[in-house]
Amino acid sequence: MSKSQQEYQTRMDQLSGKERVARAMRMLQWTRERLARPIVEELGEMSHERLKWGVALRLYGAIVKLKAQISGQQISFSKR
Repeated sequence: MSKSQQEYQTRMDQLSGKERVARAMRMLQWTRERLARPIVEELGEMSHERLKWGVALRLYGAIVKLKAQISGQQISFSKR
């Protein structure tokens, strides 16, 4: 393990459970924002709900069952 990896692991080990969860949530939010940018650039502005499902499709679209469920959500939302 490199020195920087050891330092990272040491710092992670010092975090409380609550801090680890908060960090993971921030990382997930960052990932969602990164995935949302090209969707908005490609399709233009849209409702928060539609963007949420577009990001979900990019995140989980490789999983066949989830892709079908997400696509179903997008269709049912577009009918509203």
